[in-house]
Amino acid sequence: LYRGEARYVDERLKGFIDTLKSRGIWESTAIVFTSDHGELFGDREVPGDAPMKHPTYLCEEISHVPLVIAGGAVDSEMLTHPTSGMDIAPTITKWLNAQSDDDWRGVEIGSEAHFERSEVVTAVSHTRGSGVSIDPEELHIAVRDDTRELLWWRSDHSNEYYIRDSDGVRKCDRSDEWIHLETTAESTADLLDEVRDIGDVGGEVSGRLADLGYVER
Repeated sequence: LYRGEARYVDERLKGFIDTLKSRGIWESTAIVFTSDHGELFGDREVPGDAPMKHPTYLCEEISHVPLVIAGGAVDSEMLTHPTSGMDIAPTITKWLNAQSDDDWRGVEIGSEAHFERSEVVTAVSHTRGSGVSIDPEELHIAVRDDTRELLWWRSDHSNEYYIRDSDGVRKCDRSDEWIHLETTAESTADLLDEVRDIGDVGGEVSGRLADLGYVER
């Protein structure tokens, strides 16, 4: 079923691209193909009561997602530098000569600022049910640089650190070796605390997620 779904998406994309080419607008087109998160299909054990769930458990299969930017207006190049989904909007606005928001935390992909940034972050901190909220006691943060990924779990007033590198994933203690990753994780936690304090103003986020079937009204 999974392979069939992937094949279906491929076929629809091919038809869409063929239409752009037949109308003579492919050379001025850029398409961004990505995902908000990956999926687990029983490929690994997950702690607690989180099997097969997303995105309450962070691991490579969840946080490492495809990002393909293609089209006649796009130069062919493979970038391996850490890139975030937050970089997509600044990249598109730059192409369109549109005004970006000063509060955006992302940068233009391929720019000097992109290559100067040393790591990217994936964070999960929420509960499900009748609405959407950020739970500071159920916080998972993954910080990735060129060679490793720090996983920080803050649950029930305890902190657990894991490191993923070429040797696999192992539990670890705080270390000067990856203090820059911890610093980024802590600043992300502070940001999520600020968002939690602001709350879901007017219920807009909860309403959108309810429309998509993620939460109950």
